[in-house]
Amino acid sequence: MAPPLYTPLPTDAKDAEIRLLTVFPADGGDPASVVCCSIRSQSESLAVALAGVRAHNAPNDFTIWADAICINQSDLAEKSSQVALMSSIYSSAARVVGWLGEAAGESNYAIELIARIRG
Repeated sequence: MAPPLYTPLPTDAKDAEIRLLTVFPADGGDPASVVCCSIRSQSESLAVALAGVRAHNAPNDFTIWADAICINQSDLAEKSSQVALMSSIYSSAARVVGWLGEAAGESNYAIELIARIRG
């Protein structure tokens, strides 16, 4: 029998903890070359997102909180307690990156508009 994927986190708000993921630089220069995710159904989208973030952070490692990996999605008590912490997690972050998925159709126009609005 395989060991459990997750060590349980406390679900009491006063003992709140989160899991963080450290992503290391790619070997060989291709940011996507060594990104492998096998965490349930989010794996392909998450692997693409991590490769994209890695490309912007190369050659440095970085630490992130990605709910698809950092929360045990099968543990409803943990999931509920972690969702309650999201506001604190995001407001305490040095940088927040939202992954909307790969470009599709004319989505690049929306991103360009956002960039122009930001100035």
